[in-house]
Formats: sequence, C-alpha cells, structure tokens
Amino acid sequence: MDSPSPHDRMLSRRDSFDDEDAAYDGSAKQLLERQRRSPAWPRDRIWRALWILLLCICNLSVGFFLGDRSGYRSDAQHPSQVDKMLAAMGRPAGLSLSASLSATPEPMTNNHMFDLLRSLPPVNLQQDYGIGPEELTLFPTALREQVCILNVDTRSWRPDQINLDVAEDTHWGNLNHYIYAKIHGYTFKHVQVSPQEGLHFTWVKVKEQFRMTMLEDCKFVVTMDADTIITDLRIPMETLLSHWKMDTSIAILGGRDLDRQKDTKGRVLFNTGFVITQNTPQFPSMMRDWINCPTDVKYTNCSFWKNKWSHEQAAFSNFVRYDYEPYVREVPVEEVHLGKFVRHYWNKREKWHLKEASNEAVSLRFMHNFYDQLKRDWNRIHEEMAPSAYDKLMVDGPLP
Repeated sequence: MDSPSPHDRMLSRRDSFDDEDAAYDGSAKQLLERQRRSPAWPRDRIWRALWILLLCICNLSVGFFLGDRSGYRSDAQHPSQVDKMLAAMGRPAGLSLSASLSATPEPMTNNHMFDLLRSLPPVNLQQDYGIGPEELTLFPTALREQVCILNVDTRSWRPDQINLDVAEDTHWGNLNHYIYAKIHGYTFKHVQVSPQEGLHFTWVKVKEQFRMTMLEDCKFVVTMDADTIITDLRIPMETLLSHWKMDTSIAILGGRDLDRQKDTKGRVLFNTGFVITQNTPQFPSMMRDWINCPTDVKYTNCSFWKNKWSHEQAAFSNFVRYDYEPYVREVPVEEVHLGKFVRHYWNKREKWHLKEASNEAVSLRFMHNFYDQLKRDWNRIHEEMAPSAYDKLMVDGPLP
C-alpha cells in the first residue's frame, strides 16, 4: 500500500483543531534547478554522509547548535565526537571509519552541515504537492537575501546564552525558521520589541513588519509567529510565492483562519500567524490604518481589539482588509496553518509539539532520500516465500 502523501497527512490532522481553545488568534525548470547546482558527490559518499549526519541529528537534537554540553564554549576550540563523525564523511578511500574517528580532524563548521542539506535532491513538487510547472512562472530565479524571514517578539530569546536542551517550546519555532532561511540563502531576523502601552503584546509585530518591508533590501517580508513550523524545508519560498500568485499588486498575503473563526460580518478571519508583505503603492497607507486602528479615528470601535483576543488579527479582519480588498491575498488554511506547507500550533496544549515538529522537519529532509534508495533496492532485498518453501526444513535428516 502506498504511504500517505504530505497533503493526506495534513488533512488527517484537521480534526485536532476542533478544541474550543484553538486560537481566534524565466521557467519552472530554472527554479527547480537552483537546488541542483552544488557539485555532485559520489553515490557511496552521499549515503555515508546522510547516515552519519542523521546520527548527529538524533544525538544533538537537530545538530545545528553544536557545543560543549556542559557550558557555552565553541566547538571550534573543543572538537567533539560529532565533529569527528562529520569529518569522517570526507575521509580518503580505504581509511576505516574507526580510524577516522580516532584522529583529530579539522573542526566541522555548521555551514558545512547546511551545505550538505542544500546538496540533497530537491522536492518533487508535482508528486508530493500537486504543484505543476505552470504554477511556477512568477519567480523563476532565486531571490535569496531579498526574502526576509522575520520573527518578532516581546519575549527574550538568547540562544547565545542557553543550551538547546533547555530551550522553550516556541524557541523551536524560531530555530525552524532560521534553518529554513539558511538553507535557501534568505535573510533571517529575530527582533525583540518592547510592549506597546495599552496594547496586547501581539500588536508589536505590525509595526516591525511595516518597518522591515519598507527596507530596500527586502523584496518580501515573511513574518511568522514563534508557534509556526515550516513542515518541508525543501520547498523554496519562491515556489510558494508563485503558487499563491503573489504578484506586484498584492500588498499582504496570509492564511484564512478556521471556518468557525469569523468577523462581525460573518467572514472567516485573516490569520496573522503567517503573513507575507511587499512594498506596493497601497502598502504604507494600509499598514498605517492597521496600526492606528485602535485609536477609533478612522474605524469606530476598533479599540475593542486593543487587548481583546484576537487583537491585531481581529482589527485587520474586521476593518482594514475591507478598505484594501484588491491588495489582500487570502490562501487556504490547510496550506499555511494546518500543515501542508506551514503548521500553526496555536492551541496552548499543542505547543509542546514544536520541538518534535522542528526536529522532524530536518530529519524528513533525509528520510525522503533514504526511502527513495529503499525503493531502488527493493527487488534485491525483498522476497516472497510460499509455505512450501519451509517443508524441507521440517523433515528429519540432512537438508538437501
């Protein structure tokens, strides 16, 4: 029986969000070729590298924050056993793994690990997600640093001062976003902002998203809450921007909320946990209206959402989007909140899954390749035995 596709697995999760505590809160070929540009490795070395790196991931919970587990010293000065394992990936032919591990190698840098991730084959968009070449025409070349991945929070996150072992649940969401940005060459920014007086702390991301989008360096700003996970790290943002038709007329793109979460007009809310913006002629006025909404100057009774859940999300959904309808793109909740491309752990009782989901997003990057190799080996390793094949074993005397 065929294993369920990522889309099927995502749909099977939808019932888990029925808890009442769930939040209100140029060519396609060029695009796919961008991930094939790394020099090819010999096949035996590729699979040896994948196996060793997977061991590293299991041993160090993702493996992207290597360090002395008893303190905060750098690996560059204190090579660990993991460093030796990673260095063994490039050992000369004929040199045993044990000999490689007993030697003191050049320290393995974290960038080498990202290079390995980038060197793996790209996602099969048609097979895994039903996205055909005709949907990938808007951004045929890599945008790299022009895509800015943004995390905004009033809470402190200091990975330079704590070990990954004691990271909070939402820090795993931040880490997932960082890994994704590093793999694809995007700009990643984590911005800590002081709370705004009289407003719930979630309002701070609106101003920072406005500021970041107005920078010349950022063509697109992707603002993600810390409780979101990019489920398949292989998919470039350029693919999603094309799939969602993020053309030059769209100022803001985001996912619809669950069907039961509606504004005062009965329309499903625009969820702000995952939002993409670009600087269009209408963008500055839209953001100013959003930021000023709680003053009640333009939108009467918008101040109701200063601290009432779902805060800035409800303000945008009830008021602002109606004045900027042609410039707002809303995409299916299944794609940006229920797990097809992004999973939003908005339920407080589910946030503990963030660590597991962040690790899974990395390990699955390798599992696809392991599974493909299994399929290639299947005819050689799989046998089907009829009951009669065992009959001779049950007869006394020497076996034929």
